This record gives sequence, C-alpha cells and structure tokens, in this order.
Amino acid sequence: EFEGRPIIHVNWRAISRRREAEAALAYRHTLENLITKLSSAFINLPTEAVDSGIRKALGDLGNFVEADRSYIFIYQEGHMHNLYEWCAEGIAPEIDRMQNVPIDSMAWSNAQILRGVILNTPCVADLPPEAQAEKDEFAIQGVQSVLAVPMERRGQVVGFMGFDAVRQQRQWPEEVVDLLRIAAGIIANRLYRKQERSKIMGICRRENPKAK
Repeated sequence: EFEGRPIIHVNWRAISRRREAEAALAYRHTLENLITKLSSAFINLPTEAVDSGIRKALGDLGNFVEADRSYIFIYQEGHMHNLYEWCAEGIAPEIDRMQNVPIDSMAWSNAQILRGVILNTPCVADLPPEAQAEKDEFAIQGVQSVLAVPMERRGQVVGFMGFDAVRQQRQWPEEVVDLLRIAAGIIANRLYRKQERSKIMGICRRENPKAK
C-alpha cells in the first residue's frame, strides 16, 4: 500500500545487451575449442589421413559459422585450384568447375587475398565495380555472402579458405574471422607438410624402388 491505497510495484532491468554479450562470448569460446581440437588432431595426423582430416575440418567450421559451402583454394603458377570442398545438405558442389582458374580472371579479389587481406562481404552485390568478374561468378553459384581468409605458409600467401552463404545473407563477426585466420594457418601448414613429405617419398622411391 502507498498512502492507504493498494499499488503494484514493478521493477525491471534491461538485460538483452548482457545476454547478447554472454552469447557472443560463449560462441567465441566454442570456436576457440574447435580450433584447438583441430590443431591437436593435425599434429599426429598420418599423411594418408590428411585429406579426410581437412574435409572434416571444413565441415566442422562450415557448420559452426553457418555457411552453406566451405572450401580451400591453392595458388600455383598463376592459377587457383579448388582442392577441398564441403557443402551443406542441398547445396550444389562447385569444386569440379573451379579447377585451373587463372588468377587474373578474378583479379580484384585475388589481389586483396595475396596481400593478406581478409574478404568479409555480407552482400556480394556491394562489391566495387572492379569486382564485376567476381559478382558474375557468385551469381552463377547463387552466393549471397562470402568470406575468404588468406592461408599463409612461412609468411607467404599460398591460397585461401572460403565460406559461402547461399540460402541467405550472413554477417561474420570480426572476432570470429580472426579465429578463422588461425584455423586457415593450421590447415595450410599441415597441407604443405603433406606435400613436402610426398615429394621426399617420391624421390626415395625413384632412387630406391624397394623403399616404403
């Protein structure tokens, strides 16, 4: 009662921002754990299991960041090659189309990536006019948002890890993108260790056909 009259006393506190901050922190923590597990798994991964390990990693990361397609491109002799690809259910693969693609055919985006710049594009329609070739290719694939993270090996960009949003546009937070750069570096190191070992084993077999 207040001054002899019955009243209802209500207290409220806005907690939506706090909940958003807590959710963002939990999201980041989960991704950090995923990348830690990825790094641990790749340390002792046998050479013959590298391909399947990378595909699993692309699936895990793609699912986590809610992408429809994730993939790895490697640069070689002026061309880009789609080595690995994961697609969500119902999403058409593009890996067969994206082989031996001249880097100059999508000069704008590749120039950014080769300088180590992350391309985080929530709406591909907003790309600059000089990226018309990229817009045309994304239109063919039905891509609405794209994220391309440079893959570095010993200080040199050797390719990129990409994520496509096809069914709806996506905005990837910068803190998540920074963690994906770490994941890209882990995968690049393991991939090139595999290739280096394969070259060594090939030389050994040529010099000694009985070598295992």
